[in-house]
Amino acid sequence: KHYGAVGDNRTDDTSAIQRALNACTTGNVIFPESAYVSKPLQIPRGSKNVTIQLQRHSHLVLWKDIHTYPHGEPFSLLTGNRLSNVTILGPGEIDGGGFRWWPYGKTIRRPVLIEITNSNGITIEGLTLRNGPSFHVHIIASQNVRVNNVRVESGCGYSYAPNTDGIHLSNVQNGYVGNSHVRNGDDCIPVGGASSDILVENMYCECSQNAGVPIIWAQGGTLERVTFRNITAVNTFHAAGIKSKKQYTGVVRHVMFEHIKFEKVRGPAVYIDVFKEDTPSEDQVSIMHVYNITYKNIHGTSTANPGKFMCSESKPCTGLYMQGLSVTGTKMPFECENAYGVYKDATPPPCWKQHQQHHQGIPK
Repeated sequence: KHYGAVGDNRTDDTSAIQRALNACTTGNVIFPESAYVSKPLQIPRGSKNVTIQLQRHSHLVLWKDIHTYPHGEPFSLLTGNRLSNVTILGPGEIDGGGFRWWPYGKTIRRPVLIEITNSNGITIEGLTLRNGPSFHVHIIASQNVRVNNVRVESGCGYSYAPNTDGIHLSNVQNGYVGNSHVRNGDDCIPVGGASSDILVENMYCECSQNAGVPIIWAQGGTLERVTFRNITAVNTFHAAGIKSKKQYTGVVRHVMFEHIKFEKVRGPAVYIDVFKEDTPSEDQVSIMHVYNITYKNIHGTSTANPGKFMCSESKPCTGLYMQGLSVTGTKMPFECENAYGVYKDATPPPCWKQHQQHHQGIPK
């Protein structure tokens, strides 16, 4: 408010907030208790050692009229590029008013609540992110990222709140997402691109349409050394898996899903869906390689088949390992193509082929 923000949940406070951000390329920007309505904001390029805190009962509210929302750049509510050691703290909240945007689906561009690119040392902690028009958090091409104790509250299910990913990491090295609750209409904690050394743990995912704990990955590069553990998925479409799109290429390897609990899953609980040569679906591909994927201690209920592993004949999924799987509530079998691995204590057992020449080794 020192820079002129009104904070009455009506006045456009964009200019005042941007002045505060511009004045603190090193230092602290504090949002005291109030509701600040804003159009797109940008943390200045090159900002270093900055803390942005929304104090208790403070709200940063996305501009409410979608017809007068600016369509230039930056476009998302809070963006930053080439930042170093920047922290965004709660316990306040960011409200995107997504219900105003969701009915338009993909016919219009929809802003992300927090979008950070090409940065190092990014922390987001203690925030509530509510009703993002699109993704709630999107971190791109960055290193040393930590998202902890965050709550995402959005519309339930893709048909109501499409593309509302919870916490999305893309091309991130050394990332941590943990101790958070996500209720949304799309992927819960997707990890994509050439990301590596990622740990996602102690998460509660609710209503996610495409997957409770998915990996989505993009063109080229290698996604590797990613662990999802201690995840609860409720009323999601999948519980643990890897998916891609027709046009994507690259490698996914050394990924572990462990200690996953799920309830009321509506699709295959565990899955890899990357290939179907004779199907034009954009959700399947023909040029990618997936190997050394582990599923351990995964238990829950599904109304669909327990799992689906669809892989390429030219690049089969190899080195799959499963230990301690229990899927109840369905009598349907697994569905598999070109998937090779070993398992034990799996009910029902997966339909993988167990040719030794395709096996990449059993995790200890």
